[in-house]
Amino acid sequence: MDNEEIKKSKSQEIKSAVLLNSRIFKLVEAIEKKIKSGHADKDLEELKQLREQCGSEDPLVSVTACHGLVYLVKSFVCPLANTVSALVASLFSVKSVTGVTSALTELLVLELRCQLADGSAYCCPYNTKSPLHPLVAVLRRRPLAWHDVLNQLSTLCSHSDNRVVSNSLELVRPVLVYVLMEGNDLPDICRLQAFKIVISHFSDTDFLIEALASCLCWNSSRLLEIVQLVSTLGEAAVASKHGLHVSLSCLALATMVPRLLQAAVCPQPTLQLVARLAAIATNTHSTLLALLADSIPSCPAPHLQHLLTFFVELLGRGQCSLDCTWMCVSALMPWLAASPSHLHHALHTASLIVNHASAATANASTTVTLIGNSAVAAVVSADPRLTQAIHLARLSEILRTDSSATLQWLKSIQVIRMDQIHQYVSALLISRAETEVKLAALEALLCSQAPMAATHNLTLMLYQLAKEKQPEVQLALLRALPSTAVEKNNVLGVISTLEALRQSGNQQLSLLAVELYCQLWLNQERCYPQLMGVLDQNCEQYMEPWLAHLLQANICKIICDTRPEMHGKEVVAKVSNILNKCGGVKDSAASALALEALIPLCRRDVVDVFTIWRSLAPRFSRDKRPPVVRSLCGLLSVAAN
Repeated sequence: MDNEEIKKSKSQEIKSAVLLNSRIFKLVEAIEKKIKSGHADKDLEELKQLREQCGSEDPLVSVTACHGLVYLVKSFVCPLANTVSALVASLFSVKSVTGVTSALTELLVLELRCQLADGSAYCCPYNTKSPLHPLVAVLRRRPLAWHDVLNQLSTLCSHSDNRVVSNSLELVRPVLVYVLMEGNDLPDICRLQAFKIVISHFSDTDFLIEALASCLCWNSSRLLEIVQLVSTLGEAAVASKHGLHVSLSCLALATMVPRLLQAAVCPQPTLQLVARLAAIATNTHSTLLALLADSIPSCPAPHLQHLLTFFVELLGRGQCSLDCTWMCVSALMPWLAASPSHLHHALHTASLIVNHASAATANASTTVTLIGNSAVAAVVSADPRLTQAIHLARLSEILRTDSSATLQWLKSIQVIRMDQIHQYVSALLISRAETEVKLAALEALLCSQAPMAATHNLTLMLYQLAKEKQPEVQLALLRALPSTAVEKNNVLGVISTLEALRQSGNQQLSLLAVELYCQLWLNQERCYPQLMGVLDQNCEQYMEPWLAHLLQANICKIICDTRPEMHGKEVVAKVSNILNKCGGVKDSAASALALEALIPLCRRDVVDVFTIWRSLAPRFSRDKRPPVVRSLCGLLSVAAN
């Protein structure tokens, strides 16, 4: 097609638009004339024709006809409310929605101006339910027309009339609420574009905070959409250097990282943006550590390096509290214990975090500026994990220098909440110097119901044992080890530690190991053979055999009290052996305990009490040792009953 043909085609288009406008407005003038002369509008054939033109499949015809309807309203020929209702009703049948959407927007502006003309502040009479906002009606009935609706929103927000611009949020709020905060069938790109409108035109309003908080509550099926929305706000905040929005988007985006990792989605782009935001919002650093530390043990191996690199960068800025820093170290324990060779880069990064924590001395305290901000509070309350993180961050700043307050807090926490604060309590155990705080933290960890708590506790205790210098804490840690065997994967690790104690050459440690084997069996039945193995060892090798006999007798009593039917008969031989060796006054307690071990066996008919007495009578009928006599009386009382 040559230039002359193109010019001719454009001329025909212009001519057709001019002719179309002339034809439709002749219809409009006829309607205006008849209504002013007293005709009822519902009976006018011309008005019916005009409304039919509004539903034309030709966008040019539809837009021009709808403009004619608006003209009739502005000329006070047709009522505004009736015209709006008619246009909304036509949404089911019109071929092109563009003209109807444009006309509804013009009528909304007209309605706004009428309210302002009365001298009152504008209040949008519509919502997302009833009365339904006309543009929401368009989205509900014709979801594919979202481009037209958002185009009209942009038009209203940048209107030539300043009065319209200043009231635009009130005018379009129901539409934005429907798109961003309510369930609908609109595509993701529609919500993203709507959120961009909010950022561009309403960035200094509470509505942005409301919209952001709402996005954080969306379900996991829309996870990547949320990330995209919040990232848009973050990029805009960095570009505009808007401090509050930087902090808000930093925290909001960080809440997405655990959800991304849970879905095994690569978090690297998100973490990189969070790092850029955190470089500006230094008051978020402790909160970010508290929030993301829990993600380390559950992080998919391919993404671990990305997460740890983020921590190293954050810690390098020196604005993190010490306890939150140690939360990261605590969370790293399972990975460091496993030491998978294919993750050597990630493990090297993990060692940098541990070294940083060990060398750190300054305790940053910046979270208070976040807690005191109402906008931050609104966003934080939208995600329980973020709420928990910001309070832990602040708590870590306050309690770090107050051991009595830390001790009081540890004793007041409820077991039911331990899954939320497990990493923080772990950090107190491995980072504090006060004996009382360490013991209280250990006690709290032993009560933890958090998922994988037993596995984490074992690696944590072994790490602390390796560097602990306080005997009281060392003993408490050793006594706590068997409790982790409730998780069967921990059994080998516990046995390995107990064997190291038993074969250490120190008799006290060896006896302690035997006692701990008993506790191990109580937590894990499969360890019974190991317990029997240590019970068979020769007590005469000890400098004080009576102490070893006493320990053996006590373990036999525990076995018989706990599972008499299962292991009772096997224990009888060991009890007999103890009684044969413990005839002296110094062995009174061991003999008494050994006799007491037989009582539950007799009561449960595992062994016959008369047979037992016939075996014991030659040795014990004339025994004068008070503890032994007391135990014999208890045994004979079974026969009496």
